Amino acid sequence: MRLFLNIGLSIVPLDETRSEDEQYKIYVTEMNHFLQKHPNTKFKDYDLIFFPILAYEHFYLVALNVKARTWEVIDNIRHAKAANNVYTAKLRRLKKHFAKYLKEKEQSWFASSIIRMKTIYLTMPWQTLQNNTDCGVFLMRHMETYKGDKKKWDTQFKEEGQPGQREQLVRLRIKYADAMLTSHVNENRNFVIRESNFLYNKLAGKGLLKAIVESSKKKTKGRNVKKGTVLFPEDDADDANVAETKKGTE
Repeated sequence: MRLFLNIGLSIVPLDETRSEDEQYKIYVTEMNHFLQKHPNTKFKDYDLIFFPILAYEHFYLVALNVKARTWEVIDNIRHAKAANNVYTAKLRRLKKHFAKYLKEKEQSWFASSIIRMKTIYLTMPWQTLQNNTDCGVFLMRHMETYKGDKKKWDTQFKEEGQPGQREQLVRLRIKYADAMLTSHVNENRNFVIRESNFLYNKLAGKGLLKAIVESSKKKTKGRNVKKGTVLFPEDDADDANVAETKKGTE
């Protein structure tokens, strides 16, 4: 059982430029708003409680692993020994606000339990050192796939620097954008779908979609890519660089 809280619980409530009272006041407002939308939520029923964090223009995840009795920080950026300095202040506020809220809701036993749980910083093979633009995509993939057991965790991400991780991130960005834009809770859903169909039909009518696919088939010649796969502009640049290098060598 997994509970996904929202990003609003991390913005003002964890802002160190504000007083603790002001932080907590906004925290209560955000949590009450969430529970109004999900009135049957009981924290004690969940094995994992996810807190997505937005801090310093960066997204990462804090998971309260109730079964393992740990707070787990999950970030696509590898901080190694610096992790303690990066996350501790925000995490301390998060724990304090959540425990206080639970006590006020007469769940003191759970509040006392989570305060005593240790914090661990998860390291994963796909963590990055050079990527500072896809943290939101990593965050959503981490929430989508993490079930509380790191040994069995499979995001399918390739390691940074290996062929493929960039393409994985592009495809996930498309997947999540589509899910949000066409969600039943999106008030502009019908408009988005109508405009998408219009654009698709317009491109199809001009034969542009066929041209893109045919062009993609030509690009795959001699490469280990499934026939008909649409490649991205960066792939052309890579091919051009390889060709130029071979030409210079010759």
